[in-house]
Amino acid sequence: MLCHFFARTKIGEKCNQKNIIFFVIVNFLCLVVFVFFHVKNTLFFDKQKSLFVLKDFHDNIKTSQSFSDLPNLKKSNFPVKKFGFDIPQFTAFSIFAMDISSGMVLFEKNSEIQVLPASTTKIMTALVAMESYDIDQIIIIPKIKTKGQKMGLIAGEKISVRDLIYGLLVFSANDAAEVLAYYYPLDGRNGFIKRMNEKAKEVGMVNTSFKNPTGLDEPGHLSTAKDMVILSVHAMKNDFFASVVKTKNITIRSLDGMY
Repeated sequence: MLCHFFARTKIGEKCNQKNIIFFVIVNFLCLVVFVFFHVKNTLFFDKQKSLFVLKDFHDNIKTSQSFSDLPNLKKSNFPVKKFGFDIPQFTAFSIFAMDISSGMVLFEKNSEIQVLPASTTKIMTALVAMESYDIDQIIIIPKIKTKGQKMGLIAGEKISVRDLIYGLLVFSANDAAEVLAYYYPLDGRNGFIKRMNEKAKEVGMVNTSFKNPTGLDEPGHLSTAKDMVILSVHAMKNDFFASVVKTKNITIRSLDGMY
């Protein structure tokens, strides 16, 4: 889009210098406006300059995550900015939002600062339990003491690992977490926590340290929003985990009829 800057003149009549300067300036301003609207419609940045959504796919787009491990990536996989809505206001201290299909980071805020992970710890607890036990294995509940949320396990009752994982993830049961850690075949609870930290490194959690299987506050028990997203994406690849976290409610009973 260019502005024609030659004034109408008689044949052979030259434009005076003032007219030429004036129309050159107008032409430049038109070009600036064109470039501004083109860029605005391609990338959208919020006030914190941390939210961006692609409208068009570019081969050389730079993001914080590589696409090399995402097979069959197509243009349609990329999120598209839709105009006409307000950007939500976030009150959380730490945020990391990612479009899973493309691997594109949509928003982040203090995403690599260590914070208390609380019961999101149980995502890792479940994964370690699922790799360590047959989910149909029957466990006799030992005498354990723990604080916080519980599913009401009774010492001596028999219950399957499957049901303990349901209690762990659906009810966020701390007693289920402790029982799963207690029976870990390599050094019990301490070995279970060690394996939690090993697995964290395996999946790419670089700023995480687990000190217990429940998520109760403890010195050194820390993670980040980014690390927890990495863990969640990994966990959802497990079909059993994915089916459990979709469950809204479930009734669990001990196999020996104690409860």
